[in-house]
Amino acid sequence: MQIEYEEFIGKARYIARPSGPHVELVVTDPTPQLRVAYYTAMSKGARSRTMTQALVKRMVEDARESGRQIVPLCPFVRGEAEKNSDWADVIRDPA
Repeated sequence: MQIEYEEFIGKARYIARPSGPHVELVVTDPTPQLRVAYYTAMSKGARSRTMTQALVKRMVEDARESGRQIVPLCPFVRGEAEKNSDWADVIRDPA
């Protein structure tokens, strides 16, 4: 599965486009050291937890490479962070 990162004015997204429906994770970077994960979205017909998990893992890898912290406002991202204690170096409590 190929994962792309696309930037737009004021926001960005990780997107997986297998043949057919797609899944995306929408983020913003309010500072060079901080990435906020807002929500995941699926096109009609897409119901793949595996694809969404892959997007989150890619975001964590990118955060490590760039020295960023992730604020997981998205409930799915927050849930995955709770399951993966080894992500503690890049996950920041949204409180």
